Parts: sequence; C-alpha cells; structure tokens
Amino acid sequence: MGTISSLTQDHPARQYLQKRLIPERYFNKLYFCTKFKEWTNTIIPNKFRSLKEDTPRLVIPFFDEESNVIGYQGRSFDPKDQCKYITIKLEGVENLIYGQERIDKRNIKYCVEGPLDSLFLPNCLATAGLNFKGVKCDIIVLDNERRNVQIVEALNKVITSGYSVCIWPDSVKEKDINDMIINGRTTEDIVKIIDNNTYSGLQANFQLSQWKRC
Repeated sequence: MGTISSLTQDHPARQYLQKRLIPERYFNKLYFCTKFKEWTNTIIPNKFRSLKEDTPRLVIPFFDEESNVIGYQGRSFDPKDQCKYITIKLEGVENLIYGQERIDKRNIKYCVEGPLDSLFLPNCLATAGLNFKGVKCDIIVLDNERRNVQIVEALNKVITSGYSVCIWPDSVKEKDINDMIINGRTTEDIVKIIDNNTYSGLQANFQLSQWKRC
C-alpha cells in the first residue's frame, strides 16, 4: 500500500482524486490499497471472515491530536458500489474524528460529515458519518440535502446539543462541499457562505424548519 503522491500521474486512483479537485498537498496523507479487506486482516486479525469482492479502495487514516492512528476509512472507487465506505476503528476508540492532528484551537473550527470535504475548508474536522458526539468545534456543516431524513434528524440533534450549524441558503444547489468546488466555487466563497448562514438555538430551529420544506 502506498500514498497517492507516490503513484504515477496516470494511475486511476490519483486521477480519481485529481478529477474531484482534492488538494494535492494532501496526497501524501491518503493511500491506495489494492485489497482492503485482506490488508485490514493483517492489522485486525479476522476482521473480515470473507474476502469476497475485495476491491481496491482509497484509505483515509484518522489520527488523534498527537498524530496517533485511531482508525481509517476505505472508500470505494466504484460509483455503483453499495458499500461506499468501510470504517475501521482501532481498539479502545469510541468516536472517529478526522483532522484532529492539524487543528488550530485558536481559530474557528468547522466540522463536516466527510473527510474529503474537510480538505477544502480551513481548520476543519470531519466525522465518519453523522455522529457528532464529542466533537469540539464551533460550526457544524452538513451536506445540502434537505430531503435526506438522516441529515435533518442529525441537524435537529446537534442544534439541541447546543452546536451552531450552517443552514445552506437556497442559492446553493450543490449537495456537498466537493461538488461546490467542482462547480467553480472557491474555498473563500464557501467559508463566506457558511459564516453568513450559521445559526444556533431557536434561530437555528426556525431556519431548519424553513430549509427542509423547500
């Protein structure tokens, strides 16, 4: 298994990330694995009893604040794969939070729901899904999918827990941050939209009720 930065320019995994405009400065933090399940079994014996359909995956490591590995995700390259992500937590780890090792606690901290999206925002964490328990951040930013029941429920939950959240305005049509970048928005554009559409408490509940109806 090697880093994306070590792959040739014409390697499909490298081209996949380039097509999605993932910043190349992170290519040395992302890995290509030809047999994800087989490799995982060398770390956690018998994690996968069956190696059937053991396809190549992008490996996204998760680190704690001291840069110790606490888990990782394997992301499928196949858009038709029903199991898009496989998430692995190492023993003793309760929640996987991505990006902890590079957070500056003195500045505004964002948190999104996907590691790759977090690479486009400054000082940004990510969860491995919609579990924000234990996340220490200032603004939670979920995908722009107002018809997604799970996202609406997650927004309700984090608002109740006291977090500030971004409620995307109607002018944003893309479903996530990566799509916004691909469609030509800059990081600065997206941060401005987030900061101008961040709410908490009763105001967040009101904005959420309007957003999910549109």
